[in-house]
Amino acid sequence: MTSNDPRFLVFRATASAYFVLGGIFGFMTLLSAILVSADRSMIPALVACVIAWLFVYLWLSLFRIVVAHDFLSYRGLFRGTCEFRFADIRRIAVESGVKNYSDRFKPFVRLAIEPQQERNLRPVYVNLKVLSIADIRHLRGILKEIYQAMGKADVVRNL
Repeated sequence: MTSNDPRFLVFRATASAYFVLGGIFGFMTLLSAILVSADRSMIPALVACVIAWLFVYLWLSLFRIVVAHDFLSYRGLFRGTCEFRFADIRRIAVESGVKNYSDRFKPFVRLAIEPQQERNLRPVYVNLKVLSIADIRHLRGILKEIYQAMGKADVVRNL
């Protein structure tokens, strides 16, 4: 977590996420490079591994959750930045596992943010595995405090 402005908190991917995911794809790239030295036909595999490695670092560098006094925003790789005012959120919950068929395409451990139905926005699922345990606890505590102060503790009941 980093905070440059005292009016809001910014949660980013931890160094361990960079180390683990970078290590996995770095190892695959190393193996591909060794294979390319023996067989030049493996160059496409090496290129694919390098692209995957860079893609992981790009995704982790763009990952950001911002909690301000009146809004919550999430930035990911594909969806861009999603910003919700706290008053426009119907439910925030920590979910894990696969309960429905569609859950197979969501992060395994996720923060589900569901907007009010009249806003016609899709729910957002934030991958919590790239945050540290301390950041997850801090995020949960802050969201609970905000909604209790608003008198809407039921929004974060399953947090």
